[in-house]
Amino acid sequence: MDFTFVLVFMISYLCPFTYGYSPPDFSQTSEHRTLTDFDPDGSGSEDFGNDIYKIRFTSDRFNFTIPASAEPGYTIGRITVVEDDPSRDYTGIAYQLRTDNGLSKDYFYVEPNTGVIRVIKPGVDVLKTHLFIVTATDVNSLTSPMALAVLTIDVLTVGNFYTPVFEQLRYRASVAFEVSKGTTILTVKATDKDNDENGQVTYKLLNPMHRNKIFRCKRNGEIANKKIFGVDRIGDYTLIIEGSDGGNPPKTSTTKVKISVYDVRPKFLSVNYTMTIAENTTIDSKIGEVRATSWQPSDQQANISYNIINGSIYFKINQSSGELYLRKSLEIDLMSYRMLVRAQQVGFALRVKDTAVIVNVDKPFIQRYKSSFNLSIPEDTPTNSQIHKFDYNAEVSSYKMLNSSEDLPFRIDETTGSVFTTSGLDRETINLYVFKIQVECESPYIVRMRILIKDVNDNQPVIENCQDKIQLHDTTLGTEVTRLIISDVDSVDDISFRIKFGNKGNVFKISINENGVSVLISKQIELRKYDITLTASDSVHESICNITIEIINRNTPLFENWIYNAFLYENQSVGKRVLQVRATDNDAGVNGYVTYSMKFNPYFTIDQSTGEIFTAATLDREIIDRHAFNITATDGGEPPRQSWTTVNILVVDMNDNRPRFLNLPYFGVVQENNNNSVYVIKVEATDKDNHTSASITYSLQENTYSVYFVIDAKTGEVKTRENHSLDRELTPEFNLLATASDGTHQTSTPIHIKVTDVDDNPPRIVSPTEYEVHENSRSGTYIGKVELSDPDDEISTPVRFRLSKQDSKFFNIGTTSGVLVTKRNLAQRNKNVYDRLEIVATCGQYTIQEPLVIRVIRNMTSEPVTFSPETLQNKTSQTTLFYTIDASIPLNDQIRDDITSTVDVTPTTNATPTPGVTPTPGVTPTPGVTPTPGVTPTTGVAPTPGVTPTHGVTPTPGVTPTPGVTPTPGVTPTDDVPSTTDVTSLVSPLRLHYANSTGSTTAVPEVDLQTTPESYQWSINTTSHISTAGSLEKTTVPVYTSTVTSSPPDNIDDNNNKCPCDNYNEEQRQLTTKILKTKLETQETELRVRQMERRVASMRLRYWTQQLKAAEDRECGVPAVLSAHEIIGDV
Repeated sequence: MDFTFVLVFMISYLCPFTYGYSPPDFSQTSEHRTLTDFDPDGSGSEDFGNDIYKIRFTSDRFNFTIPASAEPGYTIGRITVVEDDPSRDYTGIAYQLRTDNGLSKDYFYVEPNTGVIRVIKPGVDVLKTHLFIVTATDVNSLTSPMALAVLTIDVLTVGNFYTPVFEQLRYRASVAFEVSKGTTILTVKATDKDNDENGQVTYKLLNPMHRNKIFRCKRNGEIANKKIFGVDRIGDYTLIIEGSDGGNPPKTSTTKVKISVYDVRPKFLSVNYTMTIAENTTIDSKIGEVRATSWQPSDQQANISYNIINGSIYFKINQSSGELYLRKSLEIDLMSYRMLVRAQQVGFALRVKDTAVIVNVDKPFIQRYKSSFNLSIPEDTPTNSQIHKFDYNAEVSSYKMLNSSEDLPFRIDETTGSVFTTSGLDRETINLYVFKIQVECESPYIVRMRILIKDVNDNQPVIENCQDKIQLHDTTLGTEVTRLIISDVDSVDDISFRIKFGNKGNVFKISINENGVSVLISKQIELRKYDITLTASDSVHESICNITIEIINRNTPLFENWIYNAFLYENQSVGKRVLQVRATDNDAGVNGYVTYSMKFNPYFTIDQSTGEIFTAATLDREIIDRHAFNITATDGGEPPRQSWTTVNILVVDMNDNRPRFLNLPYFGVVQENNNNSVYVIKVEATDKDNHTSASITYSLQENTYSVYFVIDAKTGEVKTRENHSLDRELTPEFNLLATASDGTHQTSTPIHIKVTDVDDNPPRIVSPTEYEVHENSRSGTYIGKVELSDPDDEISTPVRFRLSKQDSKFFNIGTTSGVLVTKRNLAQRNKNVYDRLEIVATCGQYTIQEPLVIRVIRNMTSEPVTFSPETLQNKTSQTTLFYTIDASIPLNDQIRDDITSTVDVTPTTNATPTPGVTPTPGVTPTPGVTPTPGVTPTTGVAPTPGVTPTHGVTPTPGVTPTPGVTPTPGVTPTDDVPSTTDVTSLVSPLRLHYANSTGSTTAVPEVDLQTTPESYQWSINTTSHISTAGSLEKTTVPVYTSTVTSSPPDNIDDNNNKCPCDNYNEEQRQLTTKILKTKLETQETELRVRQMERRVASMRLRYWTQQLKAAEDRECGVPAVLSAHEIIGDV
């Protein structure tokens, strides 16, 4: 795209916005004019509704605000396009910033793939508002559609973002010592880019101690002197100025100011002047001159005047030229004169300099009747040494000292005129002795003696102001540590000074000036403390000054930034360098050596020397996405000074986590028979990653069932696929596997969908369609029950039954219960099969018809079984007596309990074996049962009367076959499962006994027949008495027959005369028969299990009862193991 178009676009749409108007709202326009194609000349062409609108930004205008102090790497925000088309690939979207402002484009950058906007250069407040056109282009599309939006970045300048910055790192200034009080020496200035109070800088002096007390720093940065410096304050000064802004908390910075106070007094050409004149020099004679110049060598026109401060009684000076003249005759006895000459620059009261002038008188010694003598002797002259002898030519009778005293260390020999010392001399005490000697001669006269004691180097130099301890605050090179005044009472001019010990690294040096001896800093301070020894020597004697110099830790380390910000991608290796913090300390040496530390942090470490921060562990953004901690900078002072800064580290996300489903698994429910797309369930997964890494896409893994469902790739909603109806009867449950993917990782979860039922299948009759009824059954006798089955979950509407066709007049069926009963006594009719019947069942919209067949069973006479008494006495066998019961009568639990008992019966030995059948050893045939040829009975299994064994089928021990049921070859009946017709005999009120192997008898518990339901009436054909002696008195084992009568049900509808089964075809009849047989077999098995459980419980109860009874008979008490609690628990 030609940038000319973008510029035109910005001018047309951004200019109104710049002056307070809003840009046009593209979303509200009826026609979208879009630039789709570009001509070679860059003019372009317009079209309506083209593919350019296949992508669009989430907003027509993006606004972001950033602080003015934003550093490179600062994340401003993110621009994105609308991803509303699931079928489209948006990975090819490329973002770009465009502007015609040269300033703005240098400070910002947009990541082409993500749309994240960052700062790339500091100083974004060059403009208050930055305007851009942002473009998004789909490079994967053939037409390369483009979206445009306006981007505004406002720079927030309200806040304390910046630190004051001085215009100069170091300031220097010079000032004459004579300036008046309050003179502004210089002005420091720092700028702060913040606005309002945050950008206003005030200043203060940080080191106003010792010599710096003479300075003050005003809040506006002006540095002035509090008073006149004077000559004694000439030298260099180093000030530390702090600039502080108006923020809360304020930000500060410092600078150094070096001020030199210089001397502006006239300078003499010589430090001291010495002149010599003859003693006979005439008055007004020129004896010499002094000369001084201005402090500025270039100032040759300076007007300097000269004056004699003292000694002017003998001499005078020319004020303009500095020439010296003799004003008065010299004293005969004076050998030298000292005077002080002052040079002053005219017009400047303080520009005054003094110098000493010594005038020596040359007097040749002529010892000839002199009236005075001048002698010079050293002070170390021994006692009684002759220092002089008068040698006059004239006759002298004697010599005498006129003013002799005890303090005068001299004497004269009165005869010879020799002068001797009488004691030691000390020039430092008295350097001149004047006395008179009277010479006795022809013409007596008085001679004046003047003895000058010459100095001898007998005293060591004196360091007057030697300090034991000095605390040094300013460590700038050239700073004066101390100034020493050295004196020596001896007149020795050549005194040497040096630092003898402790000057490690030659940090200090000696400077000699007219005001004394100064110790200056010559090199960078390295230690906290120096113990130096300074010596002053006159070549004979040496004086020592021991000084301890402590370097005061005056400055605090200062970080370059108040806050450090950095960003780091997660999962970086340990030891990755993050950033470096820096702090400076203006102290010298160890005091200025900065070390860095931080509290224990399991994720980061810091190099104590360099301030570099490294990772100490692998970072995980999902655990901690931001790290903030403080770094401490500590200098080497004693005590140390510290400062702090804050480090903020943003952990940038990487796609390192799998999506996780909120539930495992998911369960949904949907109704069958719906061709529309129906919501089933919503799966939802979360991803700890953020931004684009956490964009989750859902899908279903393909399997047998996934064709029936679809999932929304964005929302995770699972719906049935349109035109794919579900059938619960075919597939009641669907198992799917949903997958959540973030582009790199994926996770799956099962979805179990249950299909709910709709009544869409007709019921079917599952009960038998053929029944048998006894010919003697009275009206209302129960025949059977018609039952329906529905492939659906349940029959939703009530079912109504009726009978149809010709034979329906002999039977009734319950309208709602489906119970079949006789309507008439069938014994009087010769018809054995009633097959013109049909069951008609109506259930809602469905009507079921099924043919019904009822067969009549004719009565048969049963004869008693006879056993011989001998057989009964020789053998006993436990067996079950069966009594004839109508098979059509249902047995409830109470009846089964009432008619169940076990007796011991000794089978007869007169049973007739069946020809061709070999009895099995240990197996006693059952009377009345005919073995089947070729079938070997199983040991311990008693055949059931009326049941014919099947070839190839082995009976199971303890299992009684069911009459009328033929065992299946190869199938073994279940142990201890009785047949439904295995109903044991009722126990008569008689006391039944059985014989056991030991010959003792045990009474069988008596059961009262009155507990039997009244509807059942039993008749016993024969009676027998079982002897308590263990044998039967009769050879006839009683066989009981019963006739059961019951009242007809009240709910039988006599109007039912039609059955829907009459319309069944043969296939339907066979299917119904199979279903009914299967149900019947299942019910029989369950009944057998329940009967067996009751038998086992009864046997256990009888056993423990016998044990308790036996213990009581022996009167040995009940054993603890046979407690009632344990018996009950066992049963």
